[in-house]
Amino acid sequence: MGPLCLFAPCLLITAVVSGIDVRGYARGSVTIKCEYPSPYASEPKHFCKGQGPSCSPLIETRAPKTLLRDGRFSIYDDGTSYFIVSLADLTAEDAGTYQCGAGLPPSGASNTEVSLVVADAVNVTGYVGGKVYVKCGNADLSNKNSLDVDPTKGLVEKDWVKNGRSRLYNNRSGNTIVGFANLTTRDNGQYPCGDVKTKDPLPDINIVVKEDACCGHNLKRMVAAGEDINITCPYLDAHVHDAKFLCGPHGNNDCRYETLVRDDRVWAHPSSTLSLYDDREARVFTAIMRNFGIHQAGSYWCGVEMDWDSNGYKVLINRVELTLKATVKPTQTPPPTTTTDVDECEERPSVCGPRGTCTNTPGGYTCSCPEGFRNHGNNSTGPCEDLVRVIKQKCKESDVDCKLNFLNSSVSTTLPEKTVSSLLDVLLDTARDSLASKGDAVLQSTENLVSTLVKPTPTQSSTNFSTNTTELKILSVGPNSSLTGVRTLATANVSVDIDLLGIARNNNGSASVAVIVHDRMHEALNASFFKTEDSKTADMMSNIVSVILPNTPNKTLLTSVNISIKHLKYADPEDELFCVHWDISAWIKDGCHISATNSTHTVCSCEYPSTFALIMTVNPTRKTDPVVNVLNTIFVLIGLVFLTLAVMTFALCRWNPRVSNVARLNLCVCLLLAHTLFLLTQSFLRLIKAHKGLCRALAGVLHFLFLCSFMWMSIEAVMLFLSVRKLRQVKPVEQAGLHWKLNLLIGYGIPLFIVGVSAGVNTDGHGSDSCWLKDGFVWSFLGPVCFLLAGNVILFLTILISIQSTLKQARSDVSTVKYTRGLLIKITVQFVILGCPWLLGMSAARSPVLEVLFLFLTSQQGTAIFLIHCVLNIEVRRQYRMWWQRFHPYGKVMASSSRTASFSMTRRPTFSTSHAPTQHSVTT
Repeated sequence: MGPLCLFAPCLLITAVVSGIDVRGYARGSVTIKCEYPSPYASEPKHFCKGQGPSCSPLIETRAPKTLLRDGRFSIYDDGTSYFIVSLADLTAEDAGTYQCGAGLPPSGASNTEVSLVVADAVNVTGYVGGKVYVKCGNADLSNKNSLDVDPTKGLVEKDWVKNGRSRLYNNRSGNTIVGFANLTTRDNGQYPCGDVKTKDPLPDINIVVKEDACCGHNLKRMVAAGEDINITCPYLDAHVHDAKFLCGPHGNNDCRYETLVRDDRVWAHPSSTLSLYDDREARVFTAIMRNFGIHQAGSYWCGVEMDWDSNGYKVLINRVELTLKATVKPTQTPPPTTTTDVDECEERPSVCGPRGTCTNTPGGYTCSCPEGFRNHGNNSTGPCEDLVRVIKQKCKESDVDCKLNFLNSSVSTTLPEKTVSSLLDVLLDTARDSLASKGDAVLQSTENLVSTLVKPTPTQSSTNFSTNTTELKILSVGPNSSLTGVRTLATANVSVDIDLLGIARNNNGSASVAVIVHDRMHEALNASFFKTEDSKTADMMSNIVSVILPNTPNKTLLTSVNISIKHLKYADPEDELFCVHWDISAWIKDGCHISATNSTHTVCSCEYPSTFALIMTVNPTRKTDPVVNVLNTIFVLIGLVFLTLAVMTFALCRWNPRVSNVARLNLCVCLLLAHTLFLLTQSFLRLIKAHKGLCRALAGVLHFLFLCSFMWMSIEAVMLFLSVRKLRQVKPVEQAGLHWKLNLLIGYGIPLFIVGVSAGVNTDGHGSDSCWLKDGFVWSFLGPVCFLLAGNVILFLTILISIQSTLKQARSDVSTVKYTRGLLIKITVQFVILGCPWLLGMSAARSPVLEVLFLFLTSQQGTAIFLIHCVLNIEVRRQYRMWWQRFHPYGKVMASSSRTASFSMTRRPTFSTSHAPTQHSVTT
């Protein structure tokens, strides 16, 4: 990549690839649905393994509505828009990339890429005396250990089938839950699951039964009626991060539960009859059962869930037997006692704090707190304290876990706008890495806070406010709303169109929508959470936008929600843009597509409310014109070679004491370093971008070196102007121009000042995607350069006018005319090469011809300097001859002729553009 990237954006080209991700298990089967456009219904349908031309055919069909089988493969075409491929008895070798489509493989008219992952058996760990529950499809279970499962008795939907120590349960969702009770070490082994209907194998279940090393098995407690019972269950380190539950008997189900605790040191349902608490540091799970009664007596289990929502399992560890303690009737009723109730509210007016309301109760009191406050310690008798003040005192700024736990346990159903605004800022004003580690929980907590602002309304209401971290729009409608049509909620950078009235019709006439625009979350939940191809990189193109339906039970959308999002930066049309939504721990594309886009905005059409963003994938190895790449490489290398020769010549040659080469020597050094560093940076850009600090440092150094180059060009132009002025003097001044120390101060001091001030004003200006200057900040380079080039053009015109005047006055002096014309040619060539070509950079990206011309002229500055100031300079050529004689075998012969030539040349005027008084005669 050449110097063109300094002035014009470097365009990147990407390819669009869409596909299907499929997951299967060893010995199981997978079904793949491949869609095709209706015009291709008559084309043959194929399924092959591999990519591109190397895709190897596996099965195909030309017969619609006919099931074809070929070994482990089967295919069925519905004849209109899709066909289905099934692969049975999976092995690890089946994992890989496939293609399915209409037309002959591998270049079908409509191909879809399929990525298949084959996982091993599901590993299940249980404990002696405990139980495990696993998912096994519509299962038939058999094993070498002969557990007591009798599949011949069939499955009863929504009920359990029990045989000895085993249970089967069909949940009507394609899964059968298999349970094993009273586990022993003899139950270790692998259990193949099979489908009782199709006989297809399902993933194996590998059960490992361990001795319980910490937790015991049975706990028996007797509880009096009306008491609260505290159940403590220890667990092993392996279950620290798993969800915990307390389950009990319900009909044929011996382990039913509705409450889980998933977070550390956070009470789940603290005010209900059953509250759960997990202390992961102590490895203890606690359950509190309130107001114990006869209906709660029975056998309970403390258990854990292991990825139950996917293909996990449940383990029951501790058994708890709860029985109702018998009550003995008193033989004699004691006489009633008379007590006097103390009114604590009168005795201690400030008992509930300055914002609390005290209510006296028999034997006590309660404190009622206004919105935005809570009871200290969540105790009804505790004084009221400000939520915002408490969270700031309790949690460090970087401790996102503490903030989340506090909000989950303290936030009530309704909060005032000021409190929500402050809590949002406290939560989101956290270090980027901390937010990224808890991204999903942060988004969920943000949505919960916003939901507290939504209140029922008979007509319609709206709420709008902005904080330091978010911008919020809420619209609620009621049964008597006068609104019609699709509603639009707009912020500065986002506009959302949603059929809120249609949603309200499915919710008894009431519904609410909230749009949350996060100003900083895109830095935490960035594009690294988006899966791309290996050769591509991803970049966030927008702020993160959450569209939620708070306090709306039925969240089904009748029509898609359209979200217009403003880009954070320029969107190159050759890059690939995606509308994505957040799914627990990653950005995914499912359910959203782009309906319209331009260079500044994109409209996403999505099927459900969620958290959205725009992500662009960029190919850093963009294919450009190979001819331009080759020419650029050749031009730059040639220019660097001659720059090196020029630097060596200026540094090593013996020059006339009156000749000053300070400007051109420093110009060559700056150009040599700038072009070399820029070429290396762009060549290894992909590696350098991974280190942001290095990328920013290189951008700053390049900024400085190129500014120094242009500054020395201007100094050189000024020196040339002074030299031309001396042509008109009969006795030139012995010294002209600035002292070399002052030249160095100007040549390096001014660029250093510009770079320093620019970096101080905008600390993030250096380090773009190409390790150069970011958009907008590039004018800290272009501004000074344009100013210097404008000055050079003015000097150039002045020099031309001065030389033309000199020629008119010295027409009769042949030597002066010859000298002046030669000087004019050298100045013209030198000045064009050193200044004017950089002006082409403003428009070089629009024309291949201008691009090549720009690359050539800017890369050959070293060549021009070497030719004009070294090769065409008599004194330099003489010095070259002296060096040559030292190494040439015929040096003595050459020395003689050189001395003769040298003697004759001392009698002639010196043909030089050196910045010193020129010795020549003026005759009339």
